[in-house]
Amino acid sequence: MNKKKILKLTAAAMAMTTVGSLNQGRIVKAVENNVQLSELDVKDESLGINDKETGEDLTENDEKISDEENAIVSEEQKGDELEKSNFEIKTQTSTGSSVEPVSWSFDDSNEGWNFGGAYSYNGPQDNVVNFDEEKQGLRLDVDYSKNVGDSWSEFKIEKKFEGEKLKLNGYNVLTYDFIYDPNCMTTGTFKVKLFITDGPNKDVAIDLSNAEDLGNGLKKAQAVVEFNNADIEADSIILGLVGSNTDYKGSIYIDNIKLSQAAQEDPYVEKTAEPVKQGLVSVDSLEMPSEVKLVDNEATQVTADLYAYLKALGKTDKVIYGHQNDTHHKALYKQGTNSDTKDVTGSIAGIIGMDTLSFTGDELELTDEEKKEGLTLPKKAAQIDAQAAKEGAIITLSSHMPNFEIVKNKELVDGKYDYSGYSPNKTSGNIVSRIMPGGDLNEVYTGYLDLIAEYADELQKENVPVLFRPFHENNGSWFWWGGAFCDAQSYKNLFAYTVDYLRNTKNIHNFLYVYSPNGPFENDKEYLSRYPGDEYIDILAFDMYHDDPLAEASKDPWMESLKETINLVQGIADSKGKLSAVSETGIRINGGGMPETGNPNKTWFKDVSDIISKSDMPYYMVWANFNNTDNFFAPFMANDKKGHEMINEFIDYYNDKNTVFADRIDDYASVDTQISDKYAYGYIMTPISNDRILEPVTIKAAVRNAEGKVTFDIKNKYGQVIKTLEATDNDGVFSAGITEDVLNEIGQVSGTIELKSDNTVLNYINAVFNIKEAEKQPKVVDDFESYMGDSSLLSGAWSTNKGPGCSVNPKLSDENKHTGDYGLAFNYKISTEKTSEGYAGIIKSLEADWTGCDALQIWAKPDGKGQKLVIQLTSNGEDFEIRLPEFTKTTEAQLLKLPFSDFTGKKGGKLDPSNITSMAIYCNTIVPEDNEGSWNVDSTMYFDDIKAINTSESETEIGNASVNISGIQKVGYTLTPIVKVEDKEGNEITTSLNLKYYWYQMDNDKDEVNDTNSVLIGTDKNYKIARSDYNKYIKLVVKYVDNNGEEKEISHDYTKSKITFKSSGSHSSSNNSSSDNESNLDNDTSSSENDLSGDSNSNSVITEVITNEDGTSSIKLVDANGKVMTGWQFIDNKWYLGDENGIAKTDWQQVNGKWYYLESDGKMKTGWLKDKDGTWYHLQANGAMQIGWLKDSDGKWYYLKENGAMSIGWLRDTNGTWYYLNNSGAMQTGWIKDADGTWYYLNQSGAMLSNTIVDGYVLNKDGACVK
Repeated sequence: MNKKKILKLTAAAMAMTTVGSLNQGRIVKAVENNVQLSELDVKDESLGINDKETGEDLTENDEKISDEENAIVSEEQKGDELEKSNFEIKTQTSTGSSVEPVSWSFDDSNEGWNFGGAYSYNGPQDNVVNFDEEKQGLRLDVDYSKNVGDSWSEFKIEKKFEGEKLKLNGYNVLTYDFIYDPNCMTTGTFKVKLFITDGPNKDVAIDLSNAEDLGNGLKKAQAVVEFNNADIEADSIILGLVGSNTDYKGSIYIDNIKLSQAAQEDPYVEKTAEPVKQGLVSVDSLEMPSEVKLVDNEATQVTADLYAYLKALGKTDKVIYGHQNDTHHKALYKQGTNSDTKDVTGSIAGIIGMDTLSFTGDELELTDEEKKEGLTLPKKAAQIDAQAAKEGAIITLSSHMPNFEIVKNKELVDGKYDYSGYSPNKTSGNIVSRIMPGGDLNEVYTGYLDLIAEYADELQKENVPVLFRPFHENNGSWFWWGGAFCDAQSYKNLFAYTVDYLRNTKNIHNFLYVYSPNGPFENDKEYLSRYPGDEYIDILAFDMYHDDPLAEASKDPWMESLKETINLVQGIADSKGKLSAVSETGIRINGGGMPETGNPNKTWFKDVSDIISKSDMPYYMVWANFNNTDNFFAPFMANDKKGHEMINEFIDYYNDKNTVFADRIDDYASVDTQISDKYAYGYIMTPISNDRILEPVTIKAAVRNAEGKVTFDIKNKYGQVIKTLEATDNDGVFSAGITEDVLNEIGQVSGTIELKSDNTVLNYINAVFNIKEAEKQPKVVDDFESYMGDSSLLSGAWSTNKGPGCSVNPKLSDENKHTGDYGLAFNYKISTEKTSEGYAGIIKSLEADWTGCDALQIWAKPDGKGQKLVIQLTSNGEDFEIRLPEFTKTTEAQLLKLPFSDFTGKKGGKLDPSNITSMAIYCNTIVPEDNEGSWNVDSTMYFDDIKAINTSESETEIGNASVNISGIQKVGYTLTPIVKVEDKEGNEITTSLNLKYYWYQMDNDKDEVNDTNSVLIGTDKNYKIARSDYNKYIKLVVKYVDNNGEEKEISHDYTKSKITFKSSGSHSSSNNSSSDNESNLDNDTSSSENDLSGDSNSNSVITEVITNEDGTSSIKLVDANGKVMTGWQFIDNKWYLGDENGIAKTDWQQVNGKWYYLESDGKMKTGWLKDKDGTWYHLQANGAMQIGWLKDSDGKWYYLKENGAMSIGWLRDTNGTWYYLNNSGAMQTGWIKDADGTWYYLNQSGAMLSNTIVDGYVLNKDGACVK
């Protein structure tokens, strides 16, 4: 390569990113052979900073800055160069003395630069750094292809100074030429990381967008790292080449490494305020409760005392300040104490956070001496926290647990699992299900819990209690335990199992358990949606970060939102007699942490504390200080005289009488708090919530302190009991089997399994019985046919994400769709009332390879609201988006074909179709220019048939085709299709088509499918015949999807006769009681293969009219020999229910939890029924009383209450949505006028709209039209 003696750095070559740092907007001048460096462009869109287009403030797959885990981070806590606890820095107020540049030009050797190790990098590591004579540079032979899914994969080079050390004072800029082959990568970006022991620890992005083309297939970019001057002598320099979701494989050349000096303004201020220690918050000054109720009835005395102290302190105006990693991570000043907080105020924080990342080497390391002594990381972490406790601090432990599938796939280290590395943001693998008992990752998970127990036990010996906060921010989608990756019941049971294991198996009794979803919350229901239960939670808390604060707190919407969130969470906690807190918060500017300079609100800490002081919450905690540029959340000292620009305001905050740091916390162990009665509880361990139960399985549940009879109730989605199973006890683990017969009795339903002690429900899980998951088409995201019309199953597949004051409620729609029977109703509400830009979206996780496709196809029907519709694909950890605001101004449905090339990556990458991990639909606010005040939109858009396509493929022409149904046509058996399709040339093309299967229940074998004579009963390839299919025909319609997304029928077939049971004759005998046979309407457990004769059982069971003593008549059920028949009997195409004497029952009858109506002649009623009091009910085809929403044959919707009575008038459902049902019970849409003369508007789904404008009329928050 050509050597350039004078290095010319352009603004483009100098482009870099320092998230929220000092460098924003600053002119940097450098002496580089008399060439001035131009202004640094520090805004790097490739990092996805503050990207509200998708409602995600930060990029999901990078390391944690704050903890709303879509965050970009500097990875200071990663790699074996991490020496945070042991280095010293002397920060100058200027650039130091004038210095000459130090450079390495690699003209004839590697000049002492060698391979320096790797972190989260799986490429070769032997003989990979060499001098390249031809290129006259340092050649790095790298392979990131195995780490394309990692946002941080680091390959290091190192220069050691064996003799005279490098004097770093005066230097503050490092640059080098980054020369690469663009053909060696298809995706991803690079960062450079500079690490000098006891000195700079900084990473920035390498801008490839304006790389110089060298004309030989290579391109050259400039790597630039600006850092704070440090007066040290360096033993070595380490440069990390960090691959961010890249697949680069080949050589990279490094040339012209140079250390130089640039003029810098001193960002730090003089410490002028003086800390004034306040008095202890003594237990004698507080109204300490004498008794508390805890999750752990055997909690240590000091643990109960701490809980009492916090509850009492919360009743005052005082608030404890907390800081994560306060005593083992610092931003900059290493000559001071072990704590930035103590450097500034003289005291460590009152609440000190530790994370389990410290137990695995990511945020804490062992020295060689400690390793020799046998010290472990959990024990070292415990020692750090024990010392903090001695200074008065209260300890809290969070847990960024790794993805345990990744752990399992690693090689063992000394025979043990290797939990190191940061992977909670690796969300694939269905981790929650697999770490529960019986799962293949359970042993890996309990091994991790053992590390937590080791730490806790050490503190237990020291009489130190801990606020344990696992699985935080569970309502987000950035962790594997988040809403997108497990349903609420799975999360709750995982939390319960974790508590149970630590408390009862590992005997950890110094934990108080904290629940902390991510705020804000729309209502109590949202906050409690994943709440594990009072028996597992001691403290109800929340995490909520402040993005881009305003200068005046009184005008900052976030501050008002914080007040509202505190009031909501405290109200819930008060109703439960629990403690509440703000578990995690902090300032985030432009997606990073606090900036070094330019903080708009320098009294932020006091402002937040003042809000909390008006509540009963005793503490809040901000996140950690990992460096002094872009990843810190609390003020710090830079040397003994100067510090961060907010240090003086922070000292004033410390001096406030209501502020509590560690030096004000009293010895709460001096009290003697009693612990009240134990909680009775239970949770289902297996199956996992939302499992599809297709084969016999054993239900297992842990039950503690419950004295009643333990049973499992299997219910359908309407809450009706289908089957009750008695459980057997094995040392607190209760079990019962779902046998093949029970599965047959249940049929194809979605519902729940309830764990009960006597009549008390302890726990439940959602379950899908006998409905196989739709056969996955690799190119299809969703066609919305596989949910059997059940929106609860839809919500298990699509998770939600929304901004403050916004909501989204996806439902299935059978009216607005493209093909098949269902589409997606995207019901959204977006508002700017509590945020600058409102957003709401839904996300579906995928593991898709779309190689060969070039576009995403979506059928969409917009709503004319003109808001910002965003379609998002995630590939290799990067989000790619296309925005369609013009499309949403229309209302006409279109089949959209969105080329992959039109999707823009948040990190500047290129979409890789071979690794698609999620697809999302978002809608963001676009506020009209003439709008005053907040902007609100409450509307619905519709989507269907979302799939990847190849736009160049030609349409296949179908020739001969046939469809036949195979299988025994009796209840309990499975029908399978035999499909053969040929093209026009006679070539069989069946396997190459995207086939869709639709199974219908029909009254007649020649009927066409329509709303009045057919019921869709399955969309899987195969269909298991259910009890409700008895005496019906089944029709199979097979379709294929053409290149335009249209479904076209290939052919169809019917069953040859009506469906029969497996047995013949009566379903009961005179020796059986009614209760033994009352479920026979829905079940037949006989193993006989004979048909039930004809359309009636008149040859085996007949009716006799008898006269009663009072002169009335009754129907008696007897067989042909006059033998009394009881239970359900099918006679002449009608069902009867015989009592113990064979007398046909009449009127309302409850059987196995279901209500039926028998007419005066004993015949079971179906359809609409008007009771004696004029109340309308609806009875299903199997006679069971309908509950919930019903779409009748007339196409109208009705709602049946829990008691079955049809609703009229206003109705509010469980989601808080209002509907209006007219006097006939039919749901209304459009404009309606209430009895009081007020007008309201109901959308196409019947939901009442509010806080929006419809047809030019304004609807207020109650939905009433006001003008």
